[in-house]
Amino acid sequence: MTRTIALSWPFILGFALVALFCLAILAATVPAQAQSCVATIRAAVQGKSVTVPQRCWRLGPLTLGMTPSGVEAVLGPPDATQPAQGMWQGKYFPAQQAIYVYPREFSSQLKQHPVRPVEFHPQSLGLVYYQNRLREISMGGAGGTYFARCTAPDDKSGPASTPTTFPYSFYGIALGAPRDKVIATFGPFLAHNDSNDFWNYWTAVPLSVVGEDTVSSLEFASSLAFTGTSGVVNYIADQDPTTCRIRGFHIKTDR
Repeated sequence: MTRTIALSWPFILGFALVALFCLAILAATVPAQAQSCVATIRAAVQGKSVTVPQRCWRLGPLTLGMTPSGVEAVLGPPDATQPAQGMWQGKYFPAQQAIYVYPREFSSQLKQHPVRPVEFHPQSLGLVYYQNRLREISMGGAGGTYFARCTAPDDKSGPASTPTTFPYSFYGIALGAPRDKVIATFGPFLAHNDSNDFWNYWTAVPLSVVGEDTVSSLEFASSLAFTGTSGVVNYIADQDPTTCRIRGFHIKTDR
């Protein structure tokens, strides 16, 4: 025997209001947590005695301290891995880097719609693990592209491809953002190199960016022992010999 339960309009309306209330609380809590993290990192940069919680070192769905299996549960398997090295007190220790290429469906896109060499701009996410924990995250790390010696005429047919966009940002600081936005968010940098294209807060927190005027990469780590551990990502382009368009690629790591 099947029983039918009739729901009254007041019940449905009340349930909907409760659901909306819960969503409003969640929406208000997430920005509040982000503001708290930004304020804490900024205070640390200014030399105040504060500890930045591990939850504040977050990029998209990733937080430092995650296990590799936890990362792969949300991102899937990496496109490539390579050995990495941390360093502490002048001694190196082994780590492992996982590399993710964005957009995630880039390979299948190229097979269906090959692009001109000047339009090939993949973005990378580098993750360094040590003792089964995520210790360093970098977006837009160092990379290079190797093209075949293609002599076909430049194919200018069809519309230009849409530039790839990295999906995550670090508290609103995305790849391509003005470098001054980093300063506005966390305060003046504490050090930089002579060519003014590498900037960091390393004497206070393990956070750094690369770029003269805009952010071309951003890195943060659980400690200074893991800063600078990401290796170069080299893309080997597969080009159509008749058009020189790129129809695929593979990754050759530098280690």
